[in-house]
Amino acid sequence: MIKLRNVLVLTYIALVLCTVSCVSVYFNQPQPIDSKNMKKFPKKLRGTWVQDGDTILVGKTIFRKVEWDSTLLSRTEIDTNDAFVIKGDKIYNLDEDSTRGFDFIIQNDSILVNVSEIIEFELGDTALLRFASKDYYVLNEKKDSIWWNVFLIEKKNDGMILVSYPKKGELSILEKILENDDLEIRIPYVEGKLTTSEFQKFWNVGLTSKQIIEFRNKGGFSDTSLVLEPKYKID
Repeated sequence: MIKLRNVLVLTYIALVLCTVSCVSVYFNQPQPIDSKNMKKFPKKLRGTWVQDGDTILVGKTIFRKVEWDSTLLSRTEIDTNDAFVIKGDKIYNLDEDSTRGFDFIIQNDSILVNVSEIIEFELGDTALLRFASKDYYVLNEKKDSIWWNVFLIEKKNDGMILVSYPKKGELSILEKILENDDLEIRIPYVEGKLTTSEFQKFWNVGLTSKQIIEFRNKGGFSDTSLVLEPKYKID
């Protein structure tokens, strides 16, 4: 049976800002270690962008991204499935949430359903922003009681804001910077009571602001999570 996705509210970055891509590795502490937590996003990072149909807001303390997804359903699927109910200008999926309706557009013998997904977080105990250099900031998102996702936020000269994160293969770069080849902690995935043969990647690393920038300049933070282009900024 086809299901419509509910509006999903995440206390996750995404950034992050996110987007938001899935972070491949986790750090054992917020980065950089020589920088204090910032209470607000700097003014140069704030604004509202509308790009690719999505709306991204960076406020004083809040990040919010509203993504839109469209699902095309045939009229036959709707008419023969008791879970789908059309009331006024909304369509409801009673199997998921009978109180939340979705906008739709009739297209010949099909119905195009528009579903929103909200990614949101606020600076605080589980989302820490720290200064790295003039145009670089580090956003740390708490995964659990010990581990952190780490994102690098870069404000470019042309006004573009780029959010990126490290890949597993970039550990060798850190090992050279810190002259330490014992930075990784490998913990097996646990599914129920069974442990799989795959391992999660955790880095036992504390980087200074200078080392964060050196890591970036040598190829770290190579995966992109979010790009905010100035031409799409409306506020």
